[in-house]
Amino acid sequence: MEEKLISTLTVERLEDIIREALRKFYGDNPGRLKIYKAGNRLNFSCPYCGDSKYERKKRGNFYLDTFTYKCYNGGCGIFKNLSEFTKDFGIQDMLSLEEIEEISEISRNSLQRKKIKNSIDYFFSENYKDVLIPRIFLKEKLGLQEIKGTYGEKWLIERNHIPDERFLWDPIRKSLYLLNLSGDNTMILGLQIRPIVKKSYSKYFTYKLSGIYKNLLKITDPKIILKTEEVDPISSVFGFSTVDLESMITIFEGPLDAWLFPNSIGLCSINNNFPFDVSNKRWFLDGDKTGRNKASELLQNGEEVFLWGKFLEENDLPEREKWDLNDIVNYLRSTGKKIKRLDNYFSSEKLDIIYV
Repeated sequence: MEEKLISTLTVERLEDIIREALRKFYGDNPGRLKIYKAGNRLNFSCPYCGDSKYERKKRGNFYLDTFTYKCYNGGCGIFKNLSEFTKDFGIQDMLSLEEIEEISEISRNSLQRKKIKNSIDYFFSENYKDVLIPRIFLKEKLGLQEIKGTYGEKWLIERNHIPDERFLWDPIRKSLYLLNLSGDNTMILGLQIRPIVKKSYSKYFTYKLSGIYKNLLKITDPKIILKTEEVDPISSVFGFSTVDLESMITIFEGPLDAWLFPNSIGLCSINNNFPFDVSNKRWFLDGDKTGRNKASELLQNGEEVFLWGKFLEENDLPEREKWDLNDIVNYLRSTGKKIKRLDNYFSSEKLDIIYV
C-alpha cells in the first residue's frame, strides 16, 4: 500500500520526482540514483553540488513532514521546498498546480511553527540523535569539570563572557572546551579546545563531530563515523541550533566573538563557508590583515561586511594589527569610551572597499 503524504502525492511519487532530478544532474549512474528512506526523510546524493566523490556519502535530505530539501555538504547548504526543487531541474510539470499550492503551504506553515530557531530539532529531527554526544557523557569520559570555580571561569569573565553550559574545563591540560550545543544545551555537535595556561603551537583545536568520536572518544565504528560525517558540515558552525534564519545573521570567525553578539554564527575559520542558502547575512570578520583581505573579497562578491576602517576612524579608535569584537568590548570597558552603533558599519556597496 502506498504511503500518502498530501493529496495524491505519495512517497513513491516523490522518489520518482527526485530520481528524475538526480538523472538530470548525474545521468544514469546507478549509484547516484539510489534513494534511501530514513525516518521522516529521503536521503540521496545532492544534485546541486555533486556531493562527495564517494557515492556512499549521500548528504542530500528531503524531509517528508515539511516538503523541504536540505544539503549538508560543506559549501553547499542548499535549502528549498519541493516546488523550488522541481523548478531548479526543469521538472515542475511533474507536479499539479494543486500539489504545488499545498506543498508551499505545508513548508511555509512548518517553518512558521518551528521558526527554525531550534534547527537542531528541525533539520535533524530524530535522525541524528543517536550520534550527537550527550554533554554529560563527554564531561565524564574525558574527566572535564564544570567551568564554575575554575581558572577558566576567571579567564572568561575577564573577557566579558558568561561562564555557562557552553564551556567545560580540563583541569589536567588547563584548557577551555567551547561546545557547539543543541538548542536544549544537552547534546554536542562539535567543539573547540583552547589551551589558556600552557603555551601551544595552536590557539584553538577544532573538532567536528566525527573528529570527536575518532580523536577524543577513540570510537571508530564505520557505521557511526559515516553517520557523524553527515553532521560534520554544520558541527563547527557554532550557533547553528539557536540562530533565527529569518532575521539578520551576523557571521564571525570564532564562537567567542559570536557569543557576544545577537543572532550570530561562529564558523571557526575564515575559510569555512556559511552552510545556509540565505540572503539576510553579514560578515563581521577580524580587523587584521587576513580578515580585511577576506572582507574585501566578500564585498566584491556582493556580500555585506563590517567596515573596520570607517568604524575606527569615526569613533576615534587607534589602529592596531588586530581588532575583533572582544577587543572592542574590552577597550570600551577599560576606557569608558562611547561609540556609535555597530550596525552602522556594515555595507555591501563595492565602493566602500576603501573603508574595509
